[in-house]
Amino acid sequence: MPVFLRSTARTPYGTFGGAFRRVGPEHLAALAIRESIKRAGMGPEDIEALILGQALRYGQGTDPGRQAALAAELPCPSWAVDQGSLSGVRALISGIHAIESGAHRSVVAAATCSASTVPYLLPAGRWGHRLGQSTALDPLLLDTLEGGGPWQLAMEKGLEDLGRGAGDLTAWIAGSRAKALAPALGSFPVTWKERKGTLTLTSDESPAQTPHPPVPGWPLPPLADGAASLVLSAERSSIRIAGFRETRAVRPTEAIITAVRDLLGASGLRAEALDRMEVDESLLLSPLGLLEAIEGLDPRCMNPHGGAFASGQAHGVEGLRLLVSLCHGLAQDGGRFGLAAMESAEGQAFAILIERTSA
Repeated sequence: MPVFLRSTARTPYGTFGGAFRRVGPEHLAALAIRESIKRAGMGPEDIEALILGQALRYGQGTDPGRQAALAAELPCPSWAVDQGSLSGVRALISGIHAIESGAHRSVVAAATCSASTVPYLLPAGRWGHRLGQSTALDPLLLDTLEGGGPWQLAMEKGLEDLGRGAGDLTAWIAGSRAKALAPALGSFPVTWKERKGTLTLTSDESPAQTPHPPVPGWPLPPLADGAASLVLSAERSSIRIAGFRETRAVRPTEAIITAVRDLLGASGLRAEALDRMEVDESLLLSPLGLLEAIEGLDPRCMNPHGGAFASGQAHGVEGLRLLVSLCHGLAQDGGRFGLAAMESAEGQAFAILIERTSA
C-alpha cells in the first residue's frame, strides 16, 4: 500500500539551556504534533496512532508516547521508540510499516528532545555512599555524540579514508551556518506558558552559537531542544514516499553511501534527478562522503538551507527535521524528487526518497 506525507512541521530549535529549558519533551512534542495535524487539514479524531521517537528519557516518567498523546489531546493509541540519534527515523519507519500493513490509515510520527531538562545521574546513590568521593554523571556525555567515543573514532578513520583534513570540516561548517540566514523551513512560531507569563519563540536560537568541540579539532553542532512531527496517510496527497533503505557497515560513511546508492538503484533514478537532498551534519563525514562517492550528485542541492550546524542538533529529532526541510524545500522550489539521509556514529544509516506529485 502506498504511503503519503500529508504534512510536516517542526518547532523552532531552542539552544541548550535557552528558551525551552523548562519545557518538557512531551509538551515540545505536542506543539509539533498539533501543528502537523492542523496543516494536514485533519482533527485529532482523524489520527489512528501516534509513534514518538525519544531518547534521553531520564526522569521523564513512564510511557512517553502516551504522555505526548495526552499533551496533544490525541485519543488514539500511542507508543514510543528509542534508537538514540535515530529515534525519529525509527518512529517514521514504524509508521510506514503500520500503514503498509493496513493496520492504520493515518499515523503521526513525531520526535522530541529536551536536552535542557535531562538530570544528572548518581550511580552510587541507590545504596548510599559509604566512603570516598561521589561522582555525578551527565547523560548528555554518556548517550549522545557529546561524549566522543565511537563518533571521534569514526571521524578520524573517515577523514583518513576520504583523504580529507580538518580544513574541509571547517569549510563545510562555515557554509552551513551561512545558509542559516535563510528562514528555517517548516518551523512555526510557538507559544507556551511559564510562571513568569506567556513566552513565544519564532525562529531557531542556535545559528548564532559557535560549534563546540568535545575533542580539540572535532566540532559538533550545538545541542538544541525541539520537536518535529509528520502525518503519514494511506490517502493520496502531494508527497509520496517512494522508498527507503536501512544499512549497517563497519567503515565510516560506508553505510550511508550504500543506503543512498541502493535506494537510487531500486528507484531507477540517477543522482542528477534529485532536486534536493538533506543530509545530517552531526557526523560531518556523511555529506562529504556522499559527494565523494555518488556520481552526479550536485553539491548545490545538498542542505541548501544549512543543516545541524545551522539549526542546532536535537538528539533523536534530526531524522524528522531532515524530512520537514525536504518537503517544504521541494514545495518552495517546485522540485519533484528529494532524498534525506543520516548515519549514526555506530555505522547504521537510513535514506528515504520522496516524490512531490499532484495530489
